[in-house]
Amino acid sequence: MQKWLKAREESQIELNNALVPFVQKTVGKPDAAPAACHRLAKATRVLLSMAAAPHPKVDELTRAGLAKFERGATACAAGDLATAEGLVAEGLAERTAAQEPLDETLDGD
Repeated sequence: MQKWLKAREESQIELNNALVPFVQKTVGKPDAAPAACHRLAKATRVLLSMAAAPHPKVDELTRAGLAKFERGATACAAGDLATAEGLVAEGLAERTAAQEPLDETLDGD
């Protein structure tokens, strides 16, 4: 499990960084959206394409919110920033809800 987690660490950090403009609501600034949309799409795509976790529950929990981020990036690229921000917020809520169960699963509880 440690090897799997370590292999996705850099991609997870990139996703977190790609989410910043959406969380800070700066994606709507002039000329900010195209780069932010592309970065979120790429970061999400990388994580979605990674090998499944060795434990099915860990895999499910670590993928929480990724589908919403993917849809948000698509909406963003289409110029629908309000929908993109909403989908990102929903994805973040899914990830937040998954964090405690993920920690418990990793701890073996």
